[in-house]
Amino acid sequence: VTALIKLENIQKGEFSKLKAKTIVIRNNIKKAYIENAIITNKKLTLYSDNIEIDANQKLAKCYPYPKIKTPFLEAKATTFEINYSQNTLMGTNEVDIFLKNNGAKIKSDYMLFYIDKDRLELKENVKISQKGKFSTAEKLEYDNSTGQIVLRNNVKTIIEKGSAFLREDTIKKIRNAETKKILQSGIFVSCDNFYMNSVNGDATAEGSVLILQKNNRAKSDNAFFAENSETLTLNGNVYVEKNKQWLKTQKIIASLSKEEFEAVGNVQSEIKIKRKR
Repeated sequence: VTALIKLENIQKGEFSKLKAKTIVIRNNIKKAYIENAIITNKKLTLYSDNIEIDANQKLAKCYPYPKIKTPFLEAKATTFEINYSQNTLMGTNEVDIFLKNNGAKIKSDYMLFYIDKDRLELKENVKISQKGKFSTAEKLEYDNSTGQIVLRNNVKTIIEKGSAFLREDTIKKIRNAETKKILQSGIFVSCDNFYMNSVNGDATAEGSVLILQKNNRAKSDNAFFAENSETLTLNGNVYVEKNKQWLKTQKIIASLSKEEFEAVGNVQSEIKIKRKR
């Protein structure tokens, strides 16, 4: 059966196209059952083996393992529950999301998708991977209008290589053997909250920041990476230890492309390293 239908309070009265194997409508109790369904409208396409619609509660339950496609993401879960009055889609258990504009893959046990706002909230066993970077957190938020991903609470990140932050042309210009070796090493980062902007590449770690790489470690209140200048800035109660040498200060600015860093503010030991030619 292929039909053009208008469902109450769906997409603000816009029409949706429904294709299904079976449609059973019970007008007396305002419920419907749809089998092998594909529903398409301006915002998304929904694929589901079974859909149970309750017009009284303005809810639709989709199962098992339904999936959706929108202009910016693809998502699936064990079940979806669509709330027509709030225009939200809730996914539970084995949530799997792919963000098309930045290639990020996200997994969790719970998802809430605000359909009109193109915004996501995830929680419970959140995991995200993207271009050699892998993170876990208790919560994740994504806003497609800004391109910002926010990881909240007990954030841990593993970066396969330090070079993941640098452009290809910058990597080719590096001559220092020690710097090259460092860029091939993995990095571990933990913090309270982590902000990533998929539009400009900037990233901010907030609260109890810890960075580990082989025999090197750094701690600070906050850290900010600027993609355009390829600069890492550590702010607040900064402590850096490298090969048993240490440095305490309030701020460190590290230029990855220039292979140098400097400490600013209440420096107990000052170190400035420049590229060897």
